[in-house]
Amino acid sequence: MKGGRETGAAPLDPELRARLRAVPKVELHLHLDGAMSPAWLLERVRRCTPPPLATLDELAGRLAFDTFEAFIRAWTWKCGFLDRYGDFESLAESVLEALAARGVVHVEASVSPGDYAKNGLETGGIVEAVLRGGQRATAATGIGFGLLVDLIRNHGPAVAERRLEEITPYRGQGVVGIGLGGSEERFPPAPFAAVYAEAARRGFHRAVHAGEAAGPASVIEALATLDPQRIGHGVRSVEDPALLDRLARTRMPLEVCVTSNVRTGVVAGYAGHPLRRLLDAGVRVTLNSDDPTFFGNDLLDEMELCLARLGVGLRELAAMSENAAAATFLDEAARARLVDRVRAGWSGLV
Repeated sequence: MKGGRETGAAPLDPELRARLRAVPKVELHLHLDGAMSPAWLLERVRRCTPPPLATLDELAGRLAFDTFEAFIRAWTWKCGFLDRYGDFESLAESVLEALAARGVVHVEASVSPGDYAKNGLETGGIVEAVLRGGQRATAATGIGFGLLVDLIRNHGPAVAERRLEEITPYRGQGVVGIGLGGSEERFPPAPFAAVYAEAARRGFHRAVHAGEAAGPASVIEALATLDPQRIGHGVRSVEDPALLDRLARTRMPLEVCVTSNVRTGVVAGYAGHPLRRLLDAGVRVTLNSDDPTFFGNDLLDEMELCLARLGVGLRELAAMSENAAAATFLDEAARARLVDRVRAGWSGLV
């Protein structure tokens, strides 16, 4: 697993790819601070005196990884260079503009403020900067944007509770919900039950990473203790037929990230990815890119990969896109308008 664009898909017919690019797309699982362009990140790296590296090739080598643990180390290294609030303003604006250029009409992205405390940055300042950048991108492109704040399970429930306090003033001002990323195996969801219950009481929407590095038990525990509205990844749910049936029956949205799962070793390869089994079981699947800086992908690449390698057809891509629109944390009327827009946009392709 090395850095760079390597989705495992053969190129689509250029006309079909152009039409896929044009259809309205919705992304629900995107780490904003894992979605910057390499050139953008290199600018921040080169501010150091002396800079630890100077070229895009050197940066690609530094971001390369061959295990999930190495991926986390590369992520942590990257965080050290986002050391001022203006970085997050620029980041949000640039990432959202790039998404809009590739047909994404709405994104609910997350940011992990706790990863930047060591840089002297406070949660409120990061959130405000992201929202300013997002507002500019929305004004320029029309892309819809909602922000989720990752409470970071590795930091523990007490820190998560404090972070919830810090973001509460921004609920309804652009922050739509909370997430829980980090090590699923070392930090299970149950200890965060009180924080999630309080977040719900305050009107925050709730997503949680589960069923990625850890198995189906992590999804079962998250459902039992956190009352989430979306599951980040969740692909290992296929290992438990009863859970798979439950997810289909309850219409729980899964934020599936195919390239991410292969590149981090969650699944052994594209041929063995569970997406096809999730679809066949009737699970409410959405398609997402996760961390494009590290995986070299975007949502258009994920769609191309599904068509070329995973036995997914255009109608199923359209259905996953509609699922994503229906699973957004918009209010009911705005969500219905988005679903209609996505359905109408795909109708000419399928």
